[in-house]
Amino acid sequence: MIQLDYRTNNPRWGLSGIVFTDWQSYCTTLGFLSNINHYENRGIHTGSIWDSSVSVHVEQNHRQGAWDIEGRIHYYKDLIDLETDLNDLYTCRSKGVGRIECRINSNSYIHCLVSDFDFQVVIYKGYDTADIIPPVNVNVIRASIKNFLLTILSDDQVEEMLDYFEIGFNM
Repeated sequence: MIQLDYRTNNPRWGLSGIVFTDWQSYCTTLGFLSNINHYENRGIHTGSIWDSSVSVHVEQNHRQGAWDIEGRIHYYKDLIDLETDLNDLYTCRSKGVGRIECRINSNSYIHCLVSDFDFQVVIYKGYDTADIIPPVNVNVIRASIKNFLLTILSDDQVEEMLDYFEIGFNM
């Protein structure tokens, strides 16, 4: 379900996940994640600082004795850009490992990307991690967010939120 608060209460670590400060931030982030060029080893190089900056995964950590399945966004670029342009992701980040500058954990948000916006789950045989990628037709996402926002915002506000979606998409 589309919402601003995607935190969950992990029995071991407490409350964690993504909280969006407003619909502008939500739509900017959704637009950003809807552009395949932003994904590590997926898109084309456009010259943007955001090229190959993220990957989205579902890790089956419970198979290794951890609490449960974990939905994660891995971020690979300079943290200052994340802080400046996608601050809600920056705020809820945790330390990365290796090339991963930081991780953003949120099972419910990753689930929302798949169930509400038709992001695709790419499963690799023999691996415990599946990739989550945006649908080829980004208009599916635009229509879904527009239809949802029309239930809570005025027509003018919805058009403004779609502009924020485009800002994120075009980063």
